[in-house]
Amino acid sequence: MKNSKIIIIISLVVTMLFPSCAEQTGALYENLSNEILVSFQSAKYVAELTPADGTEIVVQLTRNKADGEFDVPVVFESSSDLFSLEKSTFHFNSGEFVASSKILFPGADNLGIGASYTLKLKLAVDTLVSEGGILTQTFTLSRKLTWIAKGQGQWTDGIVCAIFTVPAETYGVEVLEAEESPGLYKLINPYGLGIYPYTEAADVTRDPASLVIVAGDPDNVVVLGDAVGAGFGIGINYGYGEIFIDALGSGNKSGNTITFPAQTLATGMADYNGGVLAFYCKECKLVLP
Repeated sequence: MKNSKIIIIISLVVTMLFPSCAEQTGALYENLSNEILVSFQSAKYVAELTPADGTEIVVQLTRNKADGEFDVPVVFESSSDLFSLEKSTFHFNSGEFVASSKILFPGADNLGIGASYTLKLKLAVDTLVSEGGILTQTFTLSRKLTWIAKGQGQWTDGIVCAIFTVPAETYGVEVLEAEESPGLYKLINPYGLGIYPYTEAADVTRDPASLVIVAGDPDNVVVLGDAVGAGFGIGINYGYGEIFIDALGSGNKSGNTITFPAQTLATGMADYNGGVLAFYCKECKLVLP
């Protein structure tokens, strides 16, 4: 990647920012009010980082009018102290529509294997956001890994059967292992269409979805998934929000079998009558290829 940076380009789209009160001009456009308003690019930014991405993410903010200098304070939140914001104020020079700041981190090799990091940038003053613009940008970042196919494993569900009156099915799933971290496994679409017997096409929220099992320590095995809602999503929605899992304890690995005893995981639905409905999971088990 050029200059070893992730450049987040925030386009200034007139019809989005001011659909009813903007006029095209030679400069770019003119807001009919005297207010200077700003916007981030998008609500969500997801990336798997490699060493080639360097140690910084450049974030850009745009404004509707380039008159004079202008400062925009922001609030930065991070799930880890590995990430920091270079400056908490975006400064526009006179005549500029774009201002920048940088999210700093120690490089992909220093990020946790299997870890997912959530960062948030929000305008400190809500009234500065443009009409139709974006007040908050959320970043979901992780270290990109090299996944090696291991073959078909056998997964015993203790998640969906904890919510609905269906049997605890055992069935085949594709298993990958991280080259950089032996014992780090990824299950591909364990609840996908044509894999889990009770999933129909209308139930699928993401394809593929995955579960990541961290089994480097056989006495402290944990499960991760795709971040969503109250925990980690499993890629299906039976009408009450995506089904999620969350860790209450740890599992164990003996030989080629990984077991999560009953009640070491929680599950539920992220939007049940406007709230979260949660259950203890039954026993989950993976027999590795």
